[in-house]
Amino acid sequence: MVSPRVGGEAGGISPLTVAGLGVLVLVVTSWARGPLSFSVDRQRAATAADATALAAVGWGESVAHRVAQANGATLVNLEVTPLRAGSVAMVMVEVDGVPASARATDAG
Repeated sequence: MVSPRVGGEAGGISPLTVAGLGVLVLVVTSWARGPLSFSVDRQRAATAADATALAAVGWGESVAHRVAQANGATLVNLEVTPLRAGSVAMVMVEVDGVPASARATDAG
């Protein structure tokens, strides 16, 4: 029985092809990382805003500032409005340039 001859470059991948695939992988991963990191930053900002608003309603402005800082946020705006049965807090924070706002109340 005669076996097929294997030799030459049949079935091989050239170094140029490997380099091209490497560049393609780098481009795709860097492109995908941008939207994903923005989504994470937006979620971090929203979480910081929620926690800050709850702190403002429950413990006041000074605690709200500390909670914002602990969450890596800058407190841009804070308004606490007294109600008949409690209060409502509106906050705006910024995390790594991404703004978020939240509202919390302790009125029953």
